[in-house]
Amino acid sequence: MQEIDLVTLGSGRRVAVRRLTRGDGRRTVVFCHPAPGAGNFDPNPEETAKREVTLIAVDRPGYGASDPLPSDRWATVASAADDLAEVLQEMQLGPVGVAGWSAGGRVALALAARRPDLVDRVVILATPAPDELVPWIPPEEKQGLDAMRDLPPEEVHAMLAGQLDEMLSQGPSEARLAMLGTSPDDEEALAMPGAADRLVGMLDAAFAQGATGLAADLAGYTLRPWGFEPSQ
Repeated sequence: MQEIDLVTLGSGRRVAVRRLTRGDGRRTVVFCHPAPGAGNFDPNPEETAKREVTLIAVDRPGYGASDPLPSDRWATVASAADDLAEVLQEMQLGPVGVAGWSAGGRVALALAARRPDLVDRVVILATPAPDELVPWIPPEEKQGLDAMRDLPPEEVHAMLAGQLDEMLSQGPSEARLAMLGTSPDDEEALAMPGAADRLVGMLDAAFAQGATGLAADLAGYTLRPWGFEPSQ
């Protein structure tokens, strides 16, 4: 049974910390969810239980049960890592292992770079490199992002949230799996017992507050620096 705690940061903002498993106390792993995503997702509960690790995850701002950031602030990779560091210190955890999927991989790397005292190993999966180092954003999308780069954050967030909310209203929860970039190559993984249901549950939690969290992630992660050098 998952446990959820609301941790109040020094700023007064609350973040949801989800304890997905309780291990034997020797090893804690922090999972950083994708965008869109939430902290209620255990990639493989059977393997987690077998290794007797304590698995925790934190909903980033605007996802799940975590308060959103003020609309006039960017949700950057660095700010997400700093939130996570504050949570780990509050819970008196560390050093921990950190795993990140997609956008969550950036947070995992940022935490390790900014707070190496809290992290002893990092694993990332399907995490895009900075576009300026390894171009991967399609030109038409990059053009649209560049047009927003000098706008104030509240304007960017409102634009993106409006577009995303319209997309969310057009299909059932299962249709949102495409937002994770799933393809025919993922069919075997999705066929694993409970995998698709766990992903749908994660996406339902991700959009509990509408598109607020995803809009903030997309804006901050693509329009602002990561806050560390990946070479670190």
